[in-house]
Amino acid sequence: SCSRCLFFFNDTATTEIYTLSLHAALPITQHIDIVTYGFSPSATWRIESLEHRDGGVAFDLIDPTGSTPVFLPKPGQHLASNAAGVLGLIGESGYDVAAAAVALAGFAGVKRRYEIKARVAGVTIVDDYAHHPTEVTATIGAAAFGGSGRVIALFQPPRYPAAPESR
Repeated sequence: SCSRCLFFFNDTATTEIYTLSLHAALPITQHIDIVTYGFSPSATWRIESLEHRDGGVAFDLIDPTGSTPVFLPKPGQHLASNAAGVLGLIGESGYDVAAAAVALAGFAGVKRRYEIKARVAGVTIVDDYAHHPTEVTATIGAAAFGGSGRVIALFQPPRYPAAPESR
């Protein structure tokens, strides 16, 4: 059974609505601490001072016991949100958040997720497997915040398996 649950809410109104809904829908939540993370001033694990620099994103993660500086070597507000969630889970589980934040700073990421392929004559070429609107929006947003100048996106729709009648 769960005694602590970690939810992602990025604004105060959503946090309050979902918290009230959870308590109304599940009487068991009276015995569960709901831990939030994100940009909301009321989040348990709160992102502050977000800035894009050195090709990545930096922020302070504020928690009930203090603040941890975080740097991710890739840009994007969505990556900051993901990192805050992971670090919140690590902290709520009793592990060292500062050590985990240092480890994140050295994480190069995975293939085809904002993977820089080349830098030529002031142009940065990035490969990303974003294949639905939310991911495409986040990737373009990361490029806009993470660089300077304009962003040109080329999109290749995902390929579908051959139709059954062609087999």
